[in-house]
Formats: sequence, structure tokens, C-alpha cells
Amino acid sequence: MEKYNLQSVVDGKEVTIEFELKFLSNQLRTLIFNMDSEYQKKFNAEFKDSKVAKMQKELSNKIKEVETEATNLSLDQKNAIINQLYLKFVSDLGDEKMIDENKNYTLKTWDFNDEKNIETLKLIANTYKMDLNGETVTFLSSDTSSPFWKNCDIQQVGEIVNSFRTKYKITG
Repeated sequence: MEKYNLQSVVDGKEVTIEFELKFLSNQLRTLIFNMDSEYQKKFNAEFKDSKVAKMQKELSNKIKEVETEATNLSLDQKNAIINQLYLKFVSDLGDEKMIDENKNYTLKTWDFNDEKNIETLKLIANTYKMDLNGETVTFLSSDTSSPFWKNCDIQQVGEIVNSFRTKYKITG
């Protein structure tokens, strides 16, 4: 099994933990699916009335449409259209209130995605093969608001989770 390293800063000290991932079992796939469903419900409830969320969904749909349906266009032409869509989105935000709502929406979305990735990593990390002193298990099982998770390399967490999801063809 491949070993992964995750870095963080705890009490001013750099910490690196090493772990392996579990293999995909039916039980683990079900746990991931259930967790994904709960996070989607939570996300939808959080942003159901957000005008920015609706605007971003429309933007995302238009971008997907350009990427998949505009087969007669070159990559540069597609990128130019996508850039125009982004510029229109920014101009549609308009006033300061909408800009602030977009900022808050973006920050909450990042927090939401980070928490979901951390919880997924906690599910897929193989805690049966951890170090004997228990430090890795302690960090991995800590709450997402703990100093370990608040200061960890969140990009690396996302890459590990996405790699697992890709390997086993798990969407979410």
C-alpha cells in the first residue's frame, strides 16, 4: 500500500504524520456515500436562498455547456467564451452588498469543502496500521476544528481524497 504524509503545525512545531489508506469495501463505500449525502443536504440548506449560489450554479452550468457541447470550437475559443462568462459574472455582482455576499459564499464554500475532505480522509485512513505511539491516530481522529486540521496542508488533504475517489470511481 502507498504511504501518505500530511504536514501541519501544532503548538508552533511542524508535524508530519504518515499513514496508508484503506481499500474500498462495501461498508466504506456506503459510509462515504452517506457522508456525502449529509454534506450535500447541509450545503443546500446553508445556501438555499443565496443569490450568489444561484448565479455561480448558472455560471458553472454555462461553462460545462461550453466545454462539452461546443465541439466545433478550438480550446482557445472555448477559453475566450469562458473568460467572458466569468467577466459577466463579476459585473453582475454589481454592488458592494453582492460582492460581500460572494466573498462570504466563497469562504463558507471553502470551509465546507475543507471539512468534507477532512472527514473523508478520516474515514479512508487506515488507522489499524498506525504508529505505536498513537500520535498519528490522535491527530487523524481529532475534531476538524483542532489545531492539527486548522493548520494542515489542506491542498494535500484534497489531493489524497481526490486520488482515492478517482482510484475507486467514487463521485461526491
